[in-house]
Amino acid sequence: MATNYYFADTELKIEGFEIKSKSSLPGRRMHRSARKPTIQIKYYGLNKELVFKNSETEKVERAEKVILTIRKGLYGYEILENYDTVDKGKQ
Repeated sequence: MATNYYFADTELKIEGFEIKSKSSLPGRRMHRSARKPTIQIKYYGLNKELVFKNSETEKVERAEKVILTIRKGLYGYEILENYDTVDKGKQ
């Protein structure tokens, strides 16, 4: 699958998705309280979960949508380059 990534298309596609639900994952051992926020979206009929850093918890709580930056790989598989949230009222 490395060839799918390294020989991928250079054209980026940016798309927005509505957030289905939000939750969090526990932190690593001895740091369980440092939870990582997660967002679930419906990505073309599939349920996908995006995990954010602990420092982005407030940003995720305010989020209404998610913006994904995607490019097409050599074998046709999509590669997620970047993802970010859109706050309520900033569309």
